[in-house]
Amino acid sequence: MQVYYDSEPTKIHYEKLPDGTANVYLRQNIKQVAVLNPRTSEDETEVTKMVWTAEEKNLQTTMTEAEVEANFDTLVLDGDSAPSIGQRIAALEDAVSALTEAIATE
Repeated sequence: MQVYYDSEPTKIHYEKLPDGTANVYLRQNIKQVAVLNPRTSEDETEVTKMVWTAEEKNLQTTMTEAEVEANFDTLVLDGDSAPSIGQRIAALEDAVSALTEAIATE
């Protein structure tokens, strides 16, 4: 999921919960970009604002913060979050292709 921040976000944000689990926010492709501010200045000129963007995945885990850091790449790819639109489309295309092949061989 694309997220926006006013200040530079960290790659990993780890929030320990009272039940021993943790909410973990994994961020990649962190960059600063200029966006058009919905409000214009008093002289009606467009105003841009610098913000930070990132692709973010959120999961709840029993892993320690060190384990999350060590397994960052795997968690970003496999995390407990919902699949991206691209992943969903690819899975649907594969299913349609397999179904087409099954029908053609009957």
